[in-house]
Parts: sequence; structure tokens; C-alpha cells
Amino acid sequence: MTPIHSLRPMARLPVPLLALCFFFMAVRAHGMETPTTIHLLSYHNHPPFVTGPEQGLTFDVAKSLTELAAGKWKFQVRIVPRSRLDLELKPWIQGQCTPPTSAPCGDDWSVLWVNPSWGFGGPSENGFHWLKMFEDSNAIISLKESPVDYQTPESLRGLRFGGIRGHQYVGIDDLVTAGGIQRIDGNHERDNIMMLLLKRLDVLLLPTSTIHYFLTKDDAVRESAPKIHVAPVRHQYFWRHFLIPATRKDLEDLFQRWLDKGNFQSIDK
Repeated sequence: MTPIHSLRPMARLPVPLLALCFFFMAVRAHGMETPTTIHLLSYHNHPPFVTGPEQGLTFDVAKSLTELAAGKWKFQVRIVPRSRLDLELKPWIQGQCTPPTSAPCGDDWSVLWVNPSWGFGGPSENGFHWLKMFEDSNAIISLKESPVDYQTPESLRGLRFGGIRGHQYVGIDDLVTAGGIQRIDGNHERDNIMMLLLKRLDVLLLPTSTIHYFLTKDDAVRESAPKIHVAPVRHQYFWRHFLIPATRKDLEDLFQRWLDKGNFQSIDK
């Protein structure tokens, strides 16, 4: 056995080489960090936002933002009913989640495709920041053999109107309540289109981005596209936005960088 006093001391690494080793160790450790999950919330469970399992614009946005975040954040989609979203956002809408309050509100989220006028009012201007995504509209759809020349909600008087269960329609609901329009609700936008083609409805309302998807991407609806009339006059025009907690300027900056790349320029409005 070699006496301890006769062992040679370990050779010291040169300072530059030692620094280089620490640098690579730090880079490796950084690369192994788990990205923070940011939830992208949406209640728009229809094309073009959701077109199938893990498919559609909402999932495309999540993937693209994750790539842009470069390992810092992972964006994960959560499709929730509007009633559930309202419940989760209630403290923010009531102004309980931003300074000088100290309520423990989680801010690891953003909401897609919404508009400030859709029930996010009140004190929400202090609790949320908004970034425009793209302009959309609501289109009135009928059959070409009996086209509806839409000008105002009064144009729908006496007709069978196809709505989506739980949705509200400005100006139209008043006429429904007064008995001027018969409203027949469905559970899905595509179901209403098929009901129209079967002549069980006279007219329906869909986002222009949605009807454009069905007329160009859905095989069954595309075959019937020559039968469908889209009224030139829109029921409403509106912008779809990112809704962002006011406490997350870092997310707002990332989203703005992403928008500056020119996303959504190809969406038909």
C-alpha cells in the first residue's frame, strides 16, 4: 500500500479551462430546467379554433408560442365552457387580483379569441390587458334558393333561426322574446349547417372565420357550398383578442412579438 504522504497531488486545471468547464455545466443545467406551464383558455370549441383532437388554430397558437418562448414557457390548451371560464375569471373581473390588493390569484394563463365587450367589462380594464389577434365578423347564412337579404335583425322576422345553445345574439334575441323569430338551438355549428341544408332551418348565424372553414375544409359542407348564401351585410364586426392578466407584462411582450411576425394574415374575414 502506498503511503499517503507519497501520493502525488492532483494536477490543478488551468484557470481558463476550469472556467470553461463551469460554463458548460451551467449551460447544461439551464437546458434541463422544466418550462413553466402557461394555460391558454378558450371556450371556442369549433372550427377553425378546434378542428379535431389537439387540432385547430388554438393548438397551433400554443405550439408556436412554446417554440418562441424557447424553453421558458410551455403553452397548454384548456378548452372550458364559458360558464366555467366566467367562474375562474370572476375575481379578476371584480378587481380582486391586481395591486394594491393581495389576493392569491394565479396568473399562469391567457384567454384566446375574446372581445372586451363579451362580458369582461366592469373593473376588468384594470385586471386585464388586451392584444388584437384578427378581425372577424358574424355572417347570416341561408340557402340560395330562398336567400335572406340581411340588413338588420328585422330581416329575420318570421324565420326559423338556428342558434347555438347558450349563446346570445345581439338584436336577434329581442325579436325571439317578442315572438318575431323562432329560435331553434343546436349543440354544434356544423349541425346547424346540416339542418339548414335539410331545410329544417331558414337562416343561421356563424362567425365568418367558421363558415369559411366549413365551406373550404369540411368535405360534406364543401360539396354543398354552391347551395349556401352568405349575406354581404354582416350582423357584427369585431376583433378577437388575447386576454392577459395585467400582472403578466412578460406574457404580453411575448404575444406581441408573436403577432409582429404577421400571424393570421391569411384568415378570411
